[in-house]
Amino acid sequence: FEAHFNAALCLHRLERTDEALPAFEQVARDFPTQALAHRFLGVLYQTVKRYEEAERSGQAAALIDPDNPEIWNGLAKANWALGENETALENSDQAMALDGSSADNTMVRAQVLAQLEKPGEAMALVHEVAALPGGNSAEMLLMQARVLEICGNREQAFVGYAKALEAAPDNAEAARKSLQIKLELCDWSDYDAFIDGVVARINGQVANGKPLSYCVQDLHNFSMPVADLANASKHQGEQILKRLYAENDVPTFATSQKFDRWRSGERWPLRIGYALPYTFRHSFPMIMKELIENHDQNKFQFYGYSIMPNGMSEFDQAYRATFNKFSDLPEEDPVAGARMIFDDGIDVLIDVTGHSDINCQDIMAARPAPVQVEGMCFSLAVGGGYIDYLLTQGHFFSDEFSEYCDETLVYLPDTLFSPRQPLTSDKEISRAHCELPETAFVFANFNQSFKFEPEMFAVWMRILDRVPGSVLWLGLWREETRKNLCREADARGVDPERLIFGVIAGHGDHIARLQHAGLMLDNRFHGGGATSTDGLWAGVPMVTCPGELPGSGTGRMLANALGVPEMIAGSLADYEELAVALGNDPDRYDALRKKVWRNRTTHPLFDRNRFARNLEKSIEMMWDRSVFGGEGPIIVQPEG
Repeated sequence: FEAHFNAALCLHRLERTDEALPAFEQVARDFPTQALAHRFLGVLYQTVKRYEEAERSGQAAALIDPDNPEIWNGLAKANWALGENETALENSDQAMALDGSSADNTMVRAQVLAQLEKPGEAMALVHEVAALPGGNSAEMLLMQARVLEICGNREQAFVGYAKALEAAPDNAEAARKSLQIKLELCDWSDYDAFIDGVVARINGQVANGKPLSYCVQDLHNFSMPVADLANASKHQGEQILKRLYAENDVPTFATSQKFDRWRSGERWPLRIGYALPYTFRHSFPMIMKELIENHDQNKFQFYGYSIMPNGMSEFDQAYRATFNKFSDLPEEDPVAGARMIFDDGIDVLIDVTGHSDINCQDIMAARPAPVQVEGMCFSLAVGGGYIDYLLTQGHFFSDEFSEYCDETLVYLPDTLFSPRQPLTSDKEISRAHCELPETAFVFANFNQSFKFEPEMFAVWMRILDRVPGSVLWLGLWREETRKNLCREADARGVDPERLIFGVIAGHGDHIARLQHAGLMLDNRFHGGGATSTDGLWAGVPMVTCPGELPGSGTGRMLANALGVPEMIAGSLADYEELAVALGNDPDRYDALRKKVWRNRTTHPLFDRNRFARNLEKSIEMMWDRSVFGGEGPIIVQPEG
């Protein structure tokens, strides 16, 4: 036993997980009465996110050696990962009873208590752990930060993640969380140095062939050279292949046999698969549901695949029912997920998750479909060579960025995505209800705060200063963020009382209250998507200033699709002047607002049927290009 176990353990310590896991599986089969084999097998299963198997391995180990606290602690970790918090607490109790001086046991219990909404008990354990042996290790610092975040103390959580990152510079969770929280809180005390550090770490990891510590999606929220962003995204795709599949051993399911059949004259309704993040009621699933409803069900068959299973709410069930078939993908086994898609006979697979926190890239990397497309997210180069086509749009995507894309670019007309079905509301919501001054000109931005940054905020403050009596209406996402933004306003000579924070409202109520907004102020790097289209549907004009990064051109795309290009500024200085002019000139403002209102029903932006036809045309063009060949980008001409 010892020889086989130590061989597997060496592979594990060398981080050769793809070899260590089958080695431990073999040891557990050959020596089923050895608790150590089952315990370490559980650790490996957790590493690759196969939590149900980790739980079974922990249970097997506990039956053999019930007096081992590490076994109960590992089992509690698996329970926690599966959302079985009550069971996790029971197993954590066992671990603590056997060894209450273990920092790991203590922090696992704190995590479980935090998840069970017992912050007082959880925080008491966090304060205790520093005095325990190993309590200040990188792993313990990370777990402490996690507990602080779950308990809602995001300022202290940021400090914890930053300390964990200092102790373990390549720790992905610490890096990602520290960046996300820093941006969400609008903590700009050392903003430039912090962002410079993030970019330097990313560039170092790319140069040294290391996995990225950050989520590529988060890199759209601050200033980053175009080449660095493109290289980081492509590097992420390459790392997926390297992490999951040995060189020359990518389990490619798709073949060219379908192309041969099509060339010979055989035809069938193309099967279109959508690789999706989740199915709960949120802006993107709402958009996707309406897109599928507008698709031509006689010409195509549509299959949905979600990487994050959700509870079967009324919306969830209605969403799934719009597809010909809907399946949940096993996140822990991407090859099995790819096999599901391949067995469904998908011809064209469209991923809409990109390199985000919740994504299907591991499955896309196995090439389960003969034609694979990236689209309707950030239109960003994916890398890895497993995506054939990248959907984009001319106003969204800068020519400079296109130089970095290995995928064939497919330019949709009008827009890159279809706005969600705009709601109308007969509900009357007063300015007083919104805590807005009765006569003030109201600038508005209801985007989440991680899209804000100090240079654009300074522009907003100058706009307020130059439009007497005006206010800026923002979403109240977090109390800590409100305090930070008020402090930033005061530092720029603007009374913090001129920042009005509206509670987050339901979609219908939000559309109804937007009648009181005068002008939307778009972000600098990560432009508003659903947030901006909601405002435009309510008749609220917008000012936007496109930049070089994908995402910063969203406002330009929306303005052109609405037929109101005069909302686009060529520079931040022009952005400021345009906003000030509209805020101070009622006649000019009224003319623009009337045009926005009128164009909602006469221009392409809100024509979801037109968008569906354009997307279907692009699918046919990508299929034909794959079958018959061709060069250069694909330009989709709009439907009449």
